[in-house]
Amino acid sequence: MTASSSVAFCSPAMSSSLERSRAYGATLHAFSMAFARNTGMSPKAYLKRRLNQEAIQLLLNSDLKIKDVASQLRFFDEFHFSRFFRHANGLAPVQYRRAFAKSA
Repeated sequence: MTASSSVAFCSPAMSSSLERSRAYGATLHAFSMAFARNTGMSPKAYLKRRLNQEAIQLLLNSDLKIKDVASQLRFFDEFHFSRFFRHANGLAPVQYRRAFAKSA
């Protein structure tokens, strides 16, 4: 498995490592080990990082409400999204937007 092939199979659209490993035709363990070897992080850590990057983009480059950002990123609700975001960035989504959004 190459770095590009393991990362390609680790998209947010696939909900579990098991799904990704089946799509690639490998066992869960083999997929996870190859992915970690090629990227330096687990598939779960990679997905969390990509999800956080997408959340930041939506917060800074749109006027979507936090509830709508959460929905677009497929969180159960805005409260779950806010906990995820605060854990990853140290600020609540609203605080992050106020601190880093470009003023028009």
